[in-house]
Amino acid sequence: MKIWRTALLVYRELHVHLAVGRGLVGRDSVEPRRLRSGEAPTHFHHVATEPELADAIDSFRGFPQLARELTKGAAVIEYEIVRPDHALTSLTRESSSRFWPSPDDIRSDLDELAPPGKYDSIFVFWPQQNLKNGTAVPCDAWGLAIGASESTHGATYAAIANAPSSAWTNEARGEVWLHE
Repeated sequence: MKIWRTALLVYRELHVHLAVGRGLVGRDSVEPRRLRSGEAPTHFHHVATEPELADAIDSFRGFPQLARELTKGAAVIEYEIVRPDHALTSLTRESSSRFWPSPDDIRSDLDELAPPGKYDSIFVFWPQQNLKNGTAVPCDAWGLAIGASESTHGATYAAIANAPSSAWTNEARGEVWLHE
């Protein structure tokens, strides 16, 4: 039996300036345009609410049981939940019009909280959208993942964005984390 060690880094606050045209940070379907000469980056600031955090953390806590059930006990997941006490202030351009919190955006936290060999998987929760006013950082999906590499300290890496409560409850508890 393999014990799979995981960590969830919970970023409550996002505070970024993105190289997209003013007014174009919006719903996921919005396509940013290139900045004109002298045009300032668009500012996005959002603090996840307690219910948003509770939904994500409750779902994550269901992940080990779901994995155990689906593998008939062959997979055992141990986890830690860590809440960095600062905002996520950098996002990586994932495509010409989409952004995500890559390992490089949380490098200092990875180095401090998840050194090489400590975890098999690292998950990041981030407040990608303001659920009250509908603004969102353009991103390709609710969750994005990459395989283990040197940049992830040998662990798989996935970033999951905040979502309405219904998104967390319309699936098996922990499913989004297992999927990624």
